[in-house]
Amino acid sequence: MLLDADFFGRAVSFELSLARISSPYRRRVFRLCVEGRQLRDGVAARHDPQTFAHAANQGPLTMLRWLRQRADTGRKAEELYGSVVTAARQQAFYGRLGVPDTPEGRFELVAIHLFLALEALRGKGGEADELARRTIEAFVVDMDDCMREMGVGDLTVPKKVKRAAAGFYERAASYRSGLSGAGSLSTASPKLTEALRGYVYDGAGEREEDAVALAHYMQAASSALSDLEFEVFVNDGTASRLLAAATSKPKVSTT
Repeated sequence: MLLDADFFGRAVSFELSLARISSPYRRRVFRLCVEGRQLRDGVAARHDPQTFAHAANQGPLTMLRWLRQRADTGRKAEELYGSVVTAARQQAFYGRLGVPDTPEGRFELVAIHLFLALEALRGKGGEADELARRTIEAFVVDMDDCMREMGVGDLTVPKKVKRAAAGFYERAASYRSGLSGAGSLSTASPKLTEALRGYVYDGAGEREEDAVALAHYMQAASSALSDLEFEVFVNDGTASRLLAAATSKPKVSTT
């Protein structure tokens, strides 16, 4: 499965083959499709043969440093993706905001929080770019695991995973555009609200107020993440407080 651009929009390609995704050595990670089971074992190390060979040819110390760096980045990506799923499983989303507690609804909330987490890494270069790439890989593996658990056939899984990845990139572009046009945090961005109503609430006109509240949350979260790491944003209760504030706002206008 070939994805033609990374999260930051550069003209690059990387391959997630069926062999890599379904490797028997891969351990399961976070399942958005299983109630109450967000936290799983970490993803096992997966070697990119070309990169691994290059490091090995530079000598044993270089290879060991490369392996250690890769393992550290993989661990950080697992932790970051775990925080994404934890944030997405806050009950207020499914209660007060009426997001469907289904695989589709959970996917939408994971996509929102994955976007926020990766956007906070945007422009930081180097290690942040690699962390973003590995976090997206964790997301792709999660989609694969989820679909297999739901009984999707082996031949169909790669197509559906590719569709899920493409869906995330599409949403990320819409959310970035909506946030860039946002003004005061006290007013929900009309463009962001419309995107959320379309993706999360399937375009239902009667869900406008819920989409407004969700837009308020995203705008406040994006602002907070300019100063906080995403794991801190989730673990210190900032995400929960912003969600509570958004759901208590009068949800009457996007202008």
